[in-house]
Amino acid sequence: MAGTSEPEVFGARTIQELVALMEKKDGLRIIGGGTATDELPKRCVPSRNVKELKSFEKWDRHFTFGPAMTLAEIEDIGRKNLPALLSDAVKTIGNRALRNAATLGGNIFSMMDDGHARTLFAPLLALDARFEFIRGSDIRNETRTVPILKLKEFAAEEMKWKWILSKIKIPNEDWELAIFRKLGPQREFGESSASFAFLADIQDRTLSTVRIAFAGKIILRSAEFENSLTGLPLPLDGNAVRSAVERGGKMFDEESRASGIENDEIARTQFTNLLRYSLEQLAQP
Repeated sequence: MAGTSEPEVFGARTIQELVALMEKKDGLRIIGGGTATDELPKRCVPSRNVKELKSFEKWDRHFTFGPAMTLAEIEDIGRKNLPALLSDAVKTIGNRALRNAATLGGNIFSMMDDGHARTLFAPLLALDARFEFIRGSDIRNETRTVPILKLKEFAAEEMKWKWILSKIKIPNEDWELAIFRKLGPQREFGESSASFAFLADIQDRTLSTVRIAFAGKIILRSAEFENSLTGLPLPLDGNAVRSAVERGGKMFDEESRASGIENDEIARTQFTNLLRYSLEQLAQP
């Protein structure tokens, strides 16, 4: 196909074959379900036939997902065998036909083209997902693990060096409260699309752990803000909720400025309203 306008499509059935291809073929891109684009890259290799990239494992301490798993395959595992936040988020994406094609890795890495996080980024951010990459050399394979907050930076600076996403790991944890909300168009992706995730754990009538994530044009999660809520006695009173929502709004503004994003009052209002709603669930006796 070289010398024509048609894309070159290569094949791999194992992770080692994929590593070897990436090492030998310059400009080769790995593609998932192709639901985010109408055109194939000039040189590409589908991930769907690489068995290691479609695996799922549940361990006592973590879940492991292959990035080529389709969203339908994840949905079919069932909510009781998945982090509830991830299960709830997957079901909001498109229809069953789209979920049969779209992949977990594709949903995450689509943002690398336009900077706009897709539906699953916020829940994976709240769940402290970690991404394991592999690449080959003449001597040996190398691996690197990247936390989700560093993923965009890693992709921009390192993916050109032929790293392959091989696994997504999520801690296996129990949460007293798990809330996911999709914002914007409910069955498609648009300019106003974003997602919100909230996790809380309770011990001895105290808020022992909380995680809050928002992702769209802006990606937001603050350990400092979460720590300021940890240890609050439950049920929360009205003053505690109002104070947290006010500080959450300021945090949103600060992150918007730091990201160079113009004020988005709609997104800010959505975030603070969902933060208030989530905290109010902890205000009930």
